[in-house]
Amino acid sequence: MSLAPLPWFPEVALPVPPAPPGPSLLVVVDVPAGFVTVTGELDHCSAHLLVEAVHPLATGSARIWQVDASGVDFCDCGGLSALLSVQRTAAERGRRMQLVAAAGCVRRVVSLTGLDDVLPVGPLPLRLAR
Repeated sequence: MSLAPLPWFPEVALPVPPAPPGPSLLVVVDVPAGFVTVTGELDHCSAHLLVEAVHPLATGSARIWQVDASGVDFCDCGGLSALLSVQRTAAERGRRMQLVAAAGCVRRVVSLTGLDDVLPVGPLPLRLAR
């Protein structure tokens, strides 16, 4: 932690807390395959990263957008909202979003909100089933 002098009392310095870490979410999009891998914390601070990352899928040829959320360590209502937003974006473009794998924390949020039928976890695609 560094010290920063007060402008009105240069001889007094207060500790400056370190900057908070950035969002700890990694989203990898394979546009030709329509495959999205989400890893890390999917919460209200990082949800926009998922929503923004899937935009290139709209120009791809994949009819089904497969989302693998098995690497998500934490998910809150912001993360759930992001998944629903991706699903809505896919539908608006005549595509379908399929949650092909989900970590326990994602399944729990989906279940607690009663959205099991809206965001069901489908069968694993071939690339994950091996």
